[in-house]
Amino acid sequence: MRRSAFSILRPAAVLLALTAPLPALAAEPEAAPGRLTVRGIGTASAEPDIARLSMAATGEARRPAEALSQASTGIAAVIDALAALGIAARDMQTTAVDLQPVFNRPEAGQSARITGYRAVNRLSITVRDLDIVGRAIAEGTEAGADELGQITFDIADRPALEAAARQAAMRDALDRAAQLAEAGGLTLGPVRLVEEGGGSAPIPMARGMVAAMEAAPVMGGTLEARATVSVTFDLGPDG
Repeated sequence: MRRSAFSILRPAAVLLALTAPLPALAAEPEAAPGRLTVRGIGTASAEPDIARLSMAATGEARRPAEALSQASTGIAAVIDALAALGIAARDMQTTAVDLQPVFNRPEAGQSARITGYRAVNRLSITVRDLDIVGRAIAEGTEAGADELGQITFDIADRPALEAAARQAAMRDALDRAAQLAEAGGLTLGPVRLVEEGGGSAPIPMARGMVAAMEAAPVMGGTLEARATVSVTFDLGPDG
């Protein structure tokens, strides 16, 4: 009798097939937590406590050395006058000494020629007592300064003002994140990333007018520092 092409499994073979290990099933990956990124903005303001200004003394003469001597003599008198007001030597710095030829105005067909020289000696001044800014301008110009640069106001401890702005920005980011999470029915998790945005140095909120006389009003106004931060939080469903 011919056997069928399909053999009948013996009991031992059946048992072996049933006890053979099954392929391992891949575990379901845990869902990554949601993320929330918010941007916080903070500001901090303070009244300025220092003023910066510049003055210059000029000299004109036929010879370069004479022009330079005139400018140097003038700025030395300015330095003495400011020192008498209590401005320290460390708060006065020479920023430029310039010497340029002076030309005549030639008539048509003629060439210009040097008729002399003009020298400029520039001084940068930091005034730490705002009550004497007007006097510093008046006495500096009276002593020999014939050019007055722009006056600016600042904070001596600028890093402290900027740090206060950053702290305000972080508080703003935390408040925004909490509000958004609550509105979306989610739980706010830990902070995962903090990035500081483009902050700014203190900027003047108001500027006064300055004139070269002691009675001129000098108003420092208010300075404000701004900071931004980007903060990323984990999110979970509301439990």
